[in-house]
Amino acid sequence: MQAKKRYLISLLTGAFLVLLFYFGGVPGPATGRSRYDRIRNGYRSDQPWPHFSDRLQSFNPWDQTDTEEYNIHISPKQKRDVNTSVYKGKRCRMDSCFEFSLCKRNGFKVYVYPQQKGEKISESYQNILSTIEGSRFYTSDPSQACLFVLSLDTLDRDQLSPQYVHNLKTKVQNLPLWNNGRNHLIFNLYSGTWPDYTEDLGFDIGQAMLAKASISTENFRPNFDVSIPLFSKEHPRTGGERGYLKYNTIPPFRKYMLVFKGKRYLTGIGSDTRNALYHVHNAEDVVLLTTCKHGKDWQKHKDARCDKDNAEYDKQKWGWRLIEVGKLGCAMGRRLAPPQMQCSHLGAAGTTITPSPMKQGNVNGSRGIFMIPWEVARVTVAKLPPKPSTENVPFKAFNSKTPISVEAMSQTAPENCGTEHIDAMEPVLPPGHPKPQPCLCLLHSVSKIGIERPIRLISSQPCNVGRYDYREMLHNSTFCLVPRGRRLGSFRFLEALQAACVPVMLSNGWELPFSEVIDWNTGAVIGDERLLLQIPSTVRSIHQDKILALRLQTQFLWKAYFSSVEKIVLTTVEIIQDRVLQHTARSNLMWNSHPGGLFTLPQYSTYLGDFPFYYAGLGIKAHPRFTAVIHAVTPLVSQSQPILKLLMAVAKSPYCSQIIVLWNCDKPLPAKHRWPVTSVPVIVIEGENKVMSSRFLLYESITNDAVLSLDEDTVLSTTEVDFAFTVWQSFPERIVGYPARSHFWDSNKERWGYTSKWTNDYSMVLTGAAIYHRYYHYLYTHFLPSSLKNMVDQLANCEDILMNFLVSAVTKLPPIKVTQKKQYKETMMGQSSRASRWADPDHFAQRQTCMNKFASWFGAMPLVHSQMRLDPVLFKDQVSILRKKYREIERL
Repeated sequence: MQAKKRYLISLLTGAFLVLLFYFGGVPGPATGRSRYDRIRNGYRSDQPWPHFSDRLQSFNPWDQTDTEEYNIHISPKQKRDVNTSVYKGKRCRMDSCFEFSLCKRNGFKVYVYPQQKGEKISESYQNILSTIEGSRFYTSDPSQACLFVLSLDTLDRDQLSPQYVHNLKTKVQNLPLWNNGRNHLIFNLYSGTWPDYTEDLGFDIGQAMLAKASISTENFRPNFDVSIPLFSKEHPRTGGERGYLKYNTIPPFRKYMLVFKGKRYLTGIGSDTRNALYHVHNAEDVVLLTTCKHGKDWQKHKDARCDKDNAEYDKQKWGWRLIEVGKLGCAMGRRLAPPQMQCSHLGAAGTTITPSPMKQGNVNGSRGIFMIPWEVARVTVAKLPPKPSTENVPFKAFNSKTPISVEAMSQTAPENCGTEHIDAMEPVLPPGHPKPQPCLCLLHSVSKIGIERPIRLISSQPCNVGRYDYREMLHNSTFCLVPRGRRLGSFRFLEALQAACVPVMLSNGWELPFSEVIDWNTGAVIGDERLLLQIPSTVRSIHQDKILALRLQTQFLWKAYFSSVEKIVLTTVEIIQDRVLQHTARSNLMWNSHPGGLFTLPQYSTYLGDFPFYYAGLGIKAHPRFTAVIHAVTPLVSQSQPILKLLMAVAKSPYCSQIIVLWNCDKPLPAKHRWPVTSVPVIVIEGENKVMSSRFLLYESITNDAVLSLDEDTVLSTTEVDFAFTVWQSFPERIVGYPARSHFWDSNKERWGYTSKWTNDYSMVLTGAAIYHRYYHYLYTHFLPSSLKNMVDQLANCEDILMNFLVSAVTKLPPIKVTQKKQYKETMMGQSSRASRWADPDHFAQRQTCMNKFASWFGAMPLVHSQMRLDPVLFKDQVSILRKKYREIERL
């Protein structure tokens, strides 16, 4: 009996141990793989309870992932990913994959490989290379380079694209300076192909940096790669169009709250979000239109919603067109109440149609209330002469469902009316549409004199005035939806920025363009694809003050970084330069406020207070004194020369701290005793190479913020100098001075022209008698290309025009003219001196040439016209002269 009990106990004990061992209760020997798997999954037998399954995995250096122990636990696809392209250098950072020593020898220079014979380059990639080669970073000597850019076209790596470059892997590996991609920058817009659109470029990028569009946060290497926007091949190389925001309205709401119009992908990557947009589309203020009609076999994959979506996408808008207008008469001597329009059918009884509630809007520049029996979709006004232009004015409707489109052309009214009247336009009817019954409308207009005008509208049956136009929706919406496409990026992004339509991003995992330096929370709404149904309520909850700030920021970002290929490329290069030269990197405020990072060079200073653009924001003022720089090109032979009179007049100013005479004359420097004795120091500097551009060098002697630039034959009194400096203190970012000039477009020659005619309009203030900030000396020297400066030096002309181009390009503002002084040159110097540039008969012809050359480099005309002139208080008022501070100005 005892033996049976012992046998039973032993059996149970053994069974228990087996079960315990089987379920992991007791540690025992294990194979290498099962133990490794359990450790990788977060389990270890020597850990105390509880066991966490999400503990941090051990670090595997990217260059050690090819070991046998690592590879036996990953799939073949993962092995391929590890050995190709993006994935192999995923752990690259500036300190591990970039050679900083190359940048210490010669500074930050960029080398572009010479184009290989027979290699085709797309227009977009050629624009990128041309931008780099024309920038101040470019070097043709690879031994001086810090960064290298391939001449092989890497923009489009979609194997189905005609721009795809074959055998790129071999071509890249054969480059003599490749060095596994170290210190190389690769530009890419498209990667992967149908159906998964991966981010693989099809060749091993090694340790090269990527400037890539549609890059995901998963594959983006922070502070190493650069995310760039997706742009089309039509994107301008330089300059670019301005943003479309002309003015703001209060409140800032537009006709639509949220819009989108584009493709709907039925299957595959990127289809989820666009397939769900119909849930939030209400066809009123949220208009999200998609179509299935794209691709060759879309009908094979069409779903139950395709027909409805396609019909909504192609939906025609019906309305009324203005066809005939005539002048009814003038109501003299009285102003009418807010304009009203009411229509009645022409018939025997003349029955009047009851108008709908009043709507606000603009017609011919007059703002008022219009009573119309239909909803107004838009009003298009074209002014003649000289050249027609259109202006879309949105109207807010209340309860009408049928839209009306009024299209009109305005011309000057008869003299006895003193205002404008609307001319006639013929209707465009769809084929087979019956001729409608006319409707006579009477429009009461507010102006200096009241006018009543009859307007004939067609018809009792609405006519087809077009479908939903994407551009119209874009420009008349407060927010624009930017969902992902097949790839994360979308052309809609740049289109929304330019149209001042606040982008609402719906692309989870997209590393937004230039996110390293741009704060996108100030210029866009970052949405979540998983919370699509909450997007309308989210944008409606945004306060109107925030909408205004977002809208203004879209225009700043567009113009500063995205309006051209040049801006995109230079921003990319500047970001990399900030990483290399960290001690002079730009601050976040420099990148995200006017004028932007491209015009704020940190090599000048890293202190915001040294730049004129930030004075108001920091609550500081410029230094209360100025440095005068007089440009001398003629020998000093007489004590009555204009330069000596000018020197004495400037020295008497209480705001002058020192005078610098820049001696650019071929004759030797005059003896020290030849210069008059003044109350401020006079420093004579011999010009570098005796060229015109040397007058804008930032000499160490210039210690004040303000620089008074003067030609040697300028005639200014001390009072005029004082007043100009006082005005400049209120506008430190602009050029302030006396001699004004203007530019114009010569339609006959199709080129820009230069004029010195005395008019009420100007766009330049010449630097022969002007005050500006010393920072512009640094920009002129280091920002502008040597080609423009060489042109100025060869002609010995146009340096003042180039400085005006530069300042206007930075500020987007015109200069400021002070007082009405016409003559600022000494008569004898201006007429008879051979040394004077004004005596050269080719002087104005050269300036015409300069205007067009400069405009070509800037990509557009940066000069801005102005009609503002600042005069002293009580200037020429009929009051006692003793009440005027700058009384001497009136006597000049």
